[in-house]
Amino acid sequence: MGKGLGRYLLYRILLLIPLLFGVSILTFLLVRLGDSSPAVMVAGPTATLEQIQDIEAEMGLDRSLPEQYWTWLTDAAQGDLGTSWMSNRPVTEELWEKLPITLELIGFGIVGAIVFGVVIGVASAVRQRGLVDQVLRIVTLAGVSIPIFWGALLMIAFFFTVLGWAPAPLGRVERGLELPPHITGMLVFDSLVSGYYATAMSALAHIALPALTITLITGATIAKQARAAMVETLGSPAVRYARACGMSERGVVWLAFRNALPDLIGFFGITFSLALGGAAISELIFSWGGLGQLGLEAITNADFAVVQGFILVMGLLTAAIYLIADLLVAAIDPRVKLQ
Repeated sequence: MGKGLGRYLLYRILLLIPLLFGVSILTFLLVRLGDSSPAVMVAGPTATLEQIQDIEAEMGLDRSLPEQYWTWLTDAAQGDLGTSWMSNRPVTEELWEKLPITLELIGFGIVGAIVFGVVIGVASAVRQRGLVDQVLRIVTLAGVSIPIFWGALLMIAFFFTVLGWAPAPLGRVERGLELPPHITGMLVFDSLVSGYYATAMSALAHIALPALTITLITGATIAKQARAAMVETLGSPAVRYARACGMSERGVVWLAFRNALPDLIGFFGITFSLALGGAAISELIFSWGGLGQLGLEAITNADFAVVQGFILVMGLLTAAIYLIADLLVAAIDPRVKLQ
């Protein structure tokens, strides 16, 4: 089993190479084929045509697209994603700085979404066509139908403006508090480990609303999938046989959940990609200052290097999560052939 899983891992990693190569090409072309030019942005509105052309030559934008792509690809393979014209800092440095901030937000949001979605989905499937099922399906439908930006604004309006329970949506921590030493870049973890408990409490209060937004929106999608998977397994011959043999209802539900788990784990990978998109919008609304906000601001300012690096990192994260999900499914599901 161990050797088979190792071969399966190698096979899946090899499949990622053409996928990431395709992502890099699409990223490069989408950025380059837009109307905005970083040379125009850098030169300013009063620049002459000659000044713009000089800046384009300095940035390598006067070369052909294949030459530009090859230069960027070879540099990216060595960890050099270029320099941001906005901040004049290496893109790799900026992305590495912002990545833990986004991962912290997604971590809280996606864990909450999985717990919320699985509990709601299982409860709805167990109480099919009952009052509980109808109420939970309405809640799920509402969560799926609400756009992430609208959900974030509703959270702010209700919990901050009306109730006053949440802090102002302006960053990750209350201003004036002492920040902990940098360990992981995740403020809650670093504060707790370093003993900065006041900072940790403030960070938890600030992360609550953006994480709750991701939890409810993506959790509703998980709930729909969990309900569908549980309904299918509850009606399977194995579960019917277990019930006929006198297994308790709790045991029947647990058996059905175990049989549905491989499908759910595979869907969790899809949910992570949804959470990445939701986190980018949530970061912008809550002034979170993470990877998503960096990418959206780079798109607005035609900062090609940052946009390319941002999309590439998002692709790598998504591919890594899909790979982990596939490995978990392969480890627990005997129906998956490990070749």
